[in-house]
Amino acid sequence: MYWVYTSDRRQPLQQGDRSMRLELETYHVRQVQLTDRSSFGDGVLSVNREELLEILTSDASIARAEVNLAFPGEATRIVHVLDTLEPRYKAAGHGRIFPGLLGPPDTVGSGRTHRLQGVALVVTARFPQPVSGLLQPREAIVDMSGPAALYSPFSETINLVVTFHPAPDVDNVEFDQALRLASLRAAEALAGLTRDLPPDDLQTFELTETDPTLPRIAYLYQAQSQGIFSDTYLYGRPIENMVPTLIHPNEVMDGALVSGNYVYACFKNPTYLHCNNPVIQELYAQHGRSLTFAGVVLYRGHNYTQAEKQRAGNYTAKLASFLRADGAILTGEGGGNSAIDMMLALQECERLGIKTTVITYELGGPEGRDFPLVHGVPEADAIVSTGSVDRWLELPAMARVLGGDTYLDSGRPAGEARELSFDFLYCLAGQFGAGRLMAQVY
Repeated sequence: MYWVYTSDRRQPLQQGDRSMRLELETYHVRQVQLTDRSSFGDGVLSVNREELLEILTSDASIARAEVNLAFPGEATRIVHVLDTLEPRYKAAGHGRIFPGLLGPPDTVGSGRTHRLQGVALVVTARFPQPVSGLLQPREAIVDMSGPAALYSPFSETINLVVTFHPAPDVDNVEFDQALRLASLRAAEALAGLTRDLPPDDLQTFELTETDPTLPRIAYLYQAQSQGIFSDTYLYGRPIENMVPTLIHPNEVMDGALVSGNYVYACFKNPTYLHCNNPVIQELYAQHGRSLTFAGVVLYRGHNYTQAEKQRAGNYTAKLASFLRADGAILTGEGGGNSAIDMMLALQECERLGIKTTVITYELGGPEGRDFPLVHGVPEADAIVSTGSVDRWLELPAMARVLGGDTYLDSGRPAGEARELSFDFLYCLAGQFGAGRLMAQVY
């Protein structure tokens, strides 16, 4: 039996308590099995398929869903991947996990949160209405074995693969909203199985006072938001018209950011990686040791006009200066316009005396001889590469396919062997640095 969140379990903030102290309790998952009873113990996550399907299909916009398991190293291909989630739920403190979508937009980032490490809820579907143009859902592939498995971080997780099917006469917007909420509820329910269990690990995250001589480093965190199929949700609302804003890193770990981005598979930032952002994790690891984690500025990429781009870049840098940052790390999401937005923010930071490092994917052509960046500026002289997305790969035939029967782009059977652009490999070169690619200068 899954634990279902009820609002009376929410704990109000104590008067005068302004701290952002998050205890993150980790439960290591080494095996997942589909059984007649849902439970967690000794590293084994047991999932009652029928109970989980009740959660996944509770919205009338969803006709049915399928639940399957995919393990590292097995001959399985997952196609039509929309999002991935790590099961999490709030055991204590203010708010609910994934606030604004699962319940009110209460400020999260404090209290105690449980997470299941080593398992991912992989969301797959095809939308009911045909879509064309730049911002259409594109094929996203995870191979659990073979050469393509080297390129996705989700070939290393035990994957609970959910495939949604729309009800008749449901449009794309309704289906998108329904599958997102259903997936988040399922992720919360799975993590809720640990509610009375001691964790394997406990980490505490708090921006404590540090040695004032340490350099102050801010994180300038870009997210994509251009409408349906390319949105990022902050406390339940798309960030499309948002000005750059400050956000506590603990809020991000507590699910304040949720992905609705299905465009280019290779460098999207799924919800799983928002909650496990490696940049935030490393800045916290070094906080009080080699640096002071000054804070996070969240800003939207893909602004449409030059004036909007300059406004966003200047505003982002201004907030970094407000945080008294000596240096800043910048990441982006998506391609094209987002790179220009990131470089303009970088330039303004440098003008204000804030040293910058950018983490980005490369282009460079199939042989790596072309210019590697969409946009570059002289001030961008410290760049960390997450690898080229312009290469090609021979995918082998795969006996088992989850998520769908045919490739979105070609209509051919998804189990067939084919030559494939890196664009289609899920999270291959994500700009958080969570992928498995890099470029090395000799």
